[in-house]
Amino acid sequence: MANLHPNYKAITVVMTNGDTFETRSTYHNKVLNLDTDIHTHPAWRKNSENYVNLQANEIAKFNKKFGGIDFMINSDDSAA
Repeated sequence: MANLHPNYKAITVVMTNGDTFETRSTYHNKVLNLDTDIHTHPAWRKNSENYVNLQANEIAKFNKKFGGIDFMINSDDSAA
């Protein structure tokens, strides 16, 4: 029976700022040098016009759906 599983091995990922981390991958080399990552891609840089603020987007969705709900409980009201 043929082995259908890929060769899965440990590699080192080098980010654009020089940070490294170890992971497992089917990548053919032992080192993967990234050209674009969270440090250089415009979608993840706060000063960029293309910045994606995921937290603000999720908060906006929540407020649109549940905007009138008040989750604050007054401690004086709960004792009554």
